[in-house]
Amino acid sequence: MGVLVVLLAILVARSWDPDQALGYNVATLVAPLIAPSPNWSWEAIAMLPHDEQIKVLNTMIGQQDDAFASEQTVRMIFSSAVAEASFGPNATRVAELEIPSRQSGRTIPVTCACPHTAAATDTLPLVIYFHGGGMIMGSAKAELGMSRYIADVVGVVVCSIEYRMAPGHPFPAAIHDAVDASLAMLGKADTESPVPKAMRLKAIRADGWGLFGGSAGGYMAANTARQLAHLGHTAAIQVSLTPMAKPHGGTLSAMRNWKRWGWSGTANAYAWSSYLPGDDGSLAKSWEVSLLVDPPAETVARLPKAHIQVNTQDVLRDEGAMYADRLRAIGKLVGFVECNTGHIGGLPGSLSDGGPGEGSFNKGIAALAQAIWPEVGMLHH
Repeated sequence: MGVLVVLLAILVARSWDPDQALGYNVATLVAPLIAPSPNWSWEAIAMLPHDEQIKVLNTMIGQQDDAFASEQTVRMIFSSAVAEASFGPNATRVAELEIPSRQSGRTIPVTCACPHTAAATDTLPLVIYFHGGGMIMGSAKAELGMSRYIADVVGVVVCSIEYRMAPGHPFPAAIHDAVDASLAMLGKADTESPVPKAMRLKAIRADGWGLFGGSAGGYMAANTARQLAHLGHTAAIQVSLTPMAKPHGGTLSAMRNWKRWGWSGTANAYAWSSYLPGDDGSLAKSWEVSLLVDPPAETVARLPKAHIQVNTQDVLRDEGAMYADRLRAIGKLVGFVECNTGHIGGLPGSLSDGGPGEGSFNKGIAALAQAIWPEVGMLHH
């Protein structure tokens, strides 16, 4: 027993970072101990046959969905405010949409939320939300608490797209889903937007819409903003928190933080190789994939303003900073936040409270609110 205590003390001493939040340190210690093996070993997953990889990832997605369906989990991992937006007496209204895709012929699931006080006479801004997970896992369902929190705090309609993911559906499936669903919800796909009817509203604001996401969701928000701008539609704001920005890493931060908990270099490499299977390098260097390659000049002119967050102890830190530098150079960067924490630092609640990421998520929400709802801003908090 004494030996176990000593070993545990050594483990804590080596891993504990006094600058980080208590919840973040605890999660860093506990997650590797409770994560099932080899399901969470990216090297092991990559060695499986293609169909088996999909099965393992789908199992992981299901586990996440089940976990975040719990009020207790949402309250513990995120915050009481996030939990109240989903489970409290004044919880946001939610509606499920099935939007036909013009490019794939399938229907795209979308989950929308708005404040419980929204009336049938209201016209609200629309926020298009993208979940994280490396374009290989995650779901709108798992992050529904986050999108409902944004809807509650800012007083908007937040619609989260359940886009297709690799390795079952590599590029360009996710972007096709994002663009098709966004155009339909904005009422720019030759039909009226289905959002007002589903949410019992008068309309959504044509001039007040934004895109929001973290990690892969930050990438999806940025790339969807590009694709929509290329088609002539400019959002008011794009918020990308700790975004994936370019395929295959290769930066100093990727090497320094290769084994960091939350999103490792191995996970990032597997995600991009699944998203771009068999790429000879041409896709990785295309503006339609890499955020570090500028779109055509006319598209650049139509890009929305952007708020970017990076985290110092993150595999993605340098590429996110380089992306922010490109936005700054073309006059599109309105906010930049860097936190000395790991990839998931900055989430609202217990993983960030008391640490360097505390409040950064709400800074992204504040930037969103100011851009799409400037006469009101943050409504409740």
